[in-house]
Amino acid sequence: MIKEATLVFGYNDYSREIIKQITGDNMPVYVYTMDMELLEKAEADSCNVALFDLSDDWDEIAHRFDTGNLRLFCTLQDDAENIFLTISLRAAFKDVFIVALARNQESARKLRMAGADKTMPILQTTANIITERLEKPIVMRAVHDLLYGRSEVMIKQLVVPEDSFFVGKRVEELDDIKMHNVIIFCVADSSHRTYFAVTKKGRHHQIAANDIIIIIGYNNDIEAFKLFLEGQEKR
Repeated sequence: MIKEATLVFGYNDYSREIIKQITGDNMPVYVYTMDMELLEKAEADSCNVALFDLSDDWDEIAHRFDTGNLRLFCTLQDDAENIFLTISLRAAFKDVFIVALARNQESARKLRMAGADKTMPILQTTANIITERLEKPIVMRAVHDLLYGRSEVMIKQLVVPEDSFFVGKRVEELDDIKMHNVIIFCVADSSHRTYFAVTKKGRHHQIAANDIIIIIGYNNDIEAFKLFLEGQEKR
């Protein structure tokens, strides 16, 4: 029986990003997919991978792993399937820590009701790409801990209001602004193009109304930054 493990259900761009962040930890990672073609792709990517079905009773997992030390990531791209998967896993494993990928706030709400301990917005997962380029190990550690739910640090996505002081500013111009102890990871525009704050292209991106800014910080600092973004606090 395997004593400790992380199981990732689904194999796609988002799950691969999660796997990239948690690989190298002392806990081995196992991938489960419903698609034979994706299984072959995961094998080609050197993953430990197996097939599963939404009708599974999870006996194979219960016998293979010590369920007292499991962490599960539900990353199916179909919302209904991901919710059903979360319900099924929670029914089978009462005490495991479940993280579920959410497309939006409504999806996140349903996943929490289904039994997820933590939900991750898709844009948050995309933002984790930036950790490859960060030079501060403490920030990389914080993002890693976020995935495991061990940190008080949060990642939050905020929409830029039309009348915000940020509209028209380049990302690099925000360096001189009071940042309330938060780190700007990236900005996503209305076409879902993502501009990472540590790249030259990202730093030159001009912020527009309805852009989404993804930040990392403690909850109180994030709330203060949100007021600042919305123009409710003086600079």
